[in-house]
Amino acid sequence: SNKMIFGLWLWEAGKTRKIFSAEGGLRLLGWSNSGEEILLEATDGVMNQMPLDVKLLKVALTGESRILTIFRNVYASTMTLSADGKTVAFTAR
Repeated sequence: SNKMIFGLWLWEAGKTRKIFSAEGGLRLLGWSNSGEEILLEATDGVMNQMPLDVKLLKVALTGESRILTIFRNVYASTMTLSADGKTVAFTAR
């Protein structure tokens, strides 16, 4: 089977390390306001221009992750994180 695996990598102190991976689509939104977590959106399949169910994930620098919420019928490419890392905006159908 041809599964697509996407990974989240950090570069620090001149080295890279993978902290998270998932099947399906991943899109980086940005850092939380604490700077200790990264916010991502994830889909079960390939991210495309159709409305999708999108999970909002918070991934700690240690690799621990949790789903904050799931949005239904969202245009994934429109999701944007606010400058303070507390709010997301998106277009939905």
